[in-house]
Amino acid sequence: MPPPIPWNFLRLTFFTKKGGCSLCSTAAINTVGWRLVETQNTAQYNEVDIFAPGNEKWHDAYVFDVPVLHIENEKEPSKILKLMHRFTGSDIDAKVRELGFGYPIPKTFKEEREEARLRGESAFKEEDYHVISVDSSNWPKESKPAAPSAAKDPKKDHQGSK
Repeated sequence: MPPPIPWNFLRLTFFTKKGGCSLCSTAAINTVGWRLVETQNTAQYNEVDIFAPGNEKWHDAYVFDVPVLHIENEKEPSKILKLMHRFTGSDIDAKVRELGFGYPIPKTFKEEREEARLRGESAFKEEDYHVISVDSSNWPKESKPAAPSAAKDPKKDHQGSK
């Protein structure tokens, strides 16, 4: 497994409409929160208001799609992954991993077994298993619990009470 790409090469560009866009507010919180937690604030982050002067190119591209998040590797600027409208930290994480940042998510046993089957091999070799023999013949036999005793008179249980 190749080493992960350092977080400082990750560039996140968030395209938004300032004020009055609840989707944009939620997506901004998710993006900034993800960046702080996952990259310890080392990923590059830029926020672009598509309605600000000078951002006509982005306005024309995303006027009906904000919020939009561009996710890219600074060393490979031709490959930009995008998230639009509603997205969470998990969505960001998945796209970032596609670019090679962070460590890959470990595969489940079922995924490993299926991949091995498709390759035409057994998922596990005989040496992967340890056989433990257990002789249960000398285990104690189950016994039935004792029957509850007859109900006692509560007056007799408490001395001094009448």
